[in-house]
Amino acid sequence: MSELRQDPISGQWVIIAPERAGRPDDFSREGDARPQSDCPFCGGNEHLASTPLLEIPAELGARAAWSIRVLPNKYPAVSFSEEGSEAKGTVPLSLREKTLLLLRQKLKQSPALGHHEVVVESPDHLLSITQLSDGQFADVVRVYRDRLRELKRDPRLVCALVFKNMGSAGGATLEHVHSQIVALPTVPERLRARGADRGRNACAGGCVPVRGADAV
Repeated sequence: MSELRQDPISGQWVIIAPERAGRPDDFSREGDARPQSDCPFCGGNEHLASTPLLEIPAELGARAAWSIRVLPNKYPAVSFSEEGSEAKGTVPLSLREKTLLLLRQKLKQSPALGHHEVVVESPDHLLSITQLSDGQFADVVRVYRDRLRELKRDPRLVCALVFKNMGSAGGATLEHVHSQIVALPTVPERLRARGADRGRNACAGGCVPVRGADAV
């Protein structure tokens, strides 16, 4: 299972999720990219993916029966499961990881609890959200809204983030257009600090930048 560990030097908390090293990686392949017949996010390959949490039906006559799917992340960074993720073939721990585990009694750490899911934004093997139609993009945003509302109903969760990785440099491992939602039982310190900054700059008349723009 993933863990939250506090850096003894900086005091910052980080998530250690060794099982995520076992994710399939389209960008590490030599030569051609993953064939679409092998992509778990493509329409027609539903048997390669997890049971969906949400599925938006496609228009009549479309190639796939769905237009957007929300799936549990097979390699979650956070989880409420004691057994960790559904990932198979976890990469063996490195010497550094084993050393950290030996020191775990001296480190401030706790299980990395939460919920992690994937939003597959199209059944077509698109590489960028810019390739979606305006209507499809609007549907994706509505799915974000609906999933955040659903996660808010879970009393264990207090914070949720929607994010997207683009390409290997951005941390993505599958090229098929998708995004992710992570919900946590605590508010990350960096977000808490940003909220405090916004509060200091706000007043009844609106935020400082807006008042300044109105004055121009």
